[in-house]
Parts: sequence; C-alpha cells; structure tokens
Amino acid sequence: MLKNTEAGASVGIVLALMTAIGWGIGWPATKIAMADLPPLVARGAAGMAAASGLLFWAAANRQKILPNARRVPPLIFLSLTNVVAWMGLSAVSLIWLRVSEAALLTFTMPIWAMLLAWPIRGERPRPASLLALMLGIGGLILLLSPAGGNLQGKLPGILAAIGAAVIFAFGSVLSRQHEGFLNGVDLSARNLASIGWLIGLGSVIMLAIGLFFAPPILEPLHFSGKLALGYMAVGPMCLCYVAWFCAISRISSTKAAIVLLLVPVIGTISAVFILGEPLSVREAIALLLTMSGVAIEVSFKTKGQSNLH
Repeated sequence: MLKNTEAGASVGIVLALMTAIGWGIGWPATKIAMADLPPLVARGAAGMAAASGLLFWAAANRQKILPNARRVPPLIFLSLTNVVAWMGLSAVSLIWLRVSEAALLTFTMPIWAMLLAWPIRGERPRPASLLALMLGIGGLILLLSPAGGNLQGKLPGILAAIGAAVIFAFGSVLSRQHEGFLNGVDLSARNLASIGWLIGLGSVIMLAIGLFFAPPILEPLHFSGKLALGYMAVGPMCLCYVAWFCAISRISSTKAAIVLLLVPVIGTISAVFILGEPLSVREAIALLLTMSGVAIEVSFKTKGQSNLH
C-alpha cells in the first residue's frame, strides 16, 4: 500500500512539473500570439478551443456535460477570478511588460492572499508570513526600481499584472471563507466537463471584451501566431489543466503549489530563448527574492486553493 502511495505521489510530482513547464512556456507563446491578435482575443480564442476539446473529451468518456443549475453560480465566480482576471489581465499586462516582469508580478498571488485573509477571515499573519511579505516587497521594489527603465510607461502593465494577482487572491480567500458555495463544483479529471465550462465561460467573456474594446484586423495569422495559438489551446489551457487536477489528486495542494513556483522561472528563461528578451542581474535577484517569499508563504500554508493557475 505504501509503495502504491509513493508511486502515486511520484506521478503527481511529474504531472505538476509538466504543468509548470507548459504554463511557463505559455507566457512567451501568448506574447507571440499578441503580434497578430489583441491579448484578450488571443487568450479567449485559445480558451474556447480548449474548452471545446475538454467537453468533447468528457462526452467521449461518457461524463455528464451540462452542469446542475446550482453549480452555475460558483462556476461563473471561478471563471471570473481564475480565467477572466487571472488569464485576461496577465495577458493584457504583456502589452507593456516583458515576460519576466509580468510573470513575477502575477505570481505574487499567495502574498496578496495572506494579506487579504486577515480582514476577510481574521487570519493574522504568522512570523513566516511577515518574512515572506518582506522578501516579496523587496523583490518587487528591486524589479520596479528606476533602474528598470521607463517605469511610468510600464505602469498600465504593472497595474494589470498586480490586479490579476489580487483578484485571484481575493477569489481564493473568499472561496475558503464560503466553502459551501463551491462544494458542488468538482474540478477534477473525473469531471472534465466542469473544467471545460470553467475555461469556456471565462474565455467567452474575455473574447467579448476583447472584440468590443480592441477588434482585431481581419488578416491571415502568421505561422508563428498560428503555432502560438495552437500551443496555448492544447497545452496551457487544456492538457495542463487536466494534468494539474490529476496532480492535486495525488499530492497535497501545498506541494503542487510549490512546484508551480517554477512557472515564472520557466516563463522568464523560455522568453530569453524564444523571444530574445534580456534578463539582467537585477531582474534575476528580484525573481529570487520574490519567489523565495512566495515559497515561504506557500510552504507554511496549511490550506491551499487547489485550482491555482
């Protein structure tokens, strides 16, 4: 029995690593797609394709496709915080920011969750959380220092990236405060339809907003844009989500969340090779400081939000 448990945990770690790699490379892929399409349109279109694939996959496995009426409100709530805010705002931030900057700012989510949990849930920060906060703030100050270039020109991107992190964190804390609200939603590999609806609902909203505010010029996509959109749909927004939920069924959400700290690191490194983005010593130190703070907060968290992207 122990051997089977250990084997399952090993599989869970591998799946979490695959998810981190897929989501990490998704950052430069999004930037490539944005050369042909506005960010919300690119993410929304890829998400719609991914959701369609997941629903077809669920139907092929004889899973129930339509959610119960009581599951619709929590699915909409999760799609707004986990898809529209998280994926949408993080993509929008790439208009002004490099991948290293955007990924680092959005993955400060656990630190914001710790701060929001105090007024919402009455959870006072522990000493380890205060250390995490200081490291995180130190990294952000270094990243956003005047040495980083035109800070004023990057301000909209900074606000969008931090907004993605704060809204996701708020949704995470609020979900824990009202756990009964989400109990009816089964986001696991056993219920691919729920994952499909989660991504699909959020993607429809992103696509509608994107088409309203920034309708794309109807021209043929470049080969690189087609490749990036295909990767976003099949990889980060479909297979990675399934791999993630399979992973957290085998290992604790805390362990899985620690593995996900590799996402901004992989995103930053892959952007260097794929996009040719520079990586300065200042940015590398800022990444190390902030991710150390996030790692400390995640490591000491006794309850984690399992549907983290």
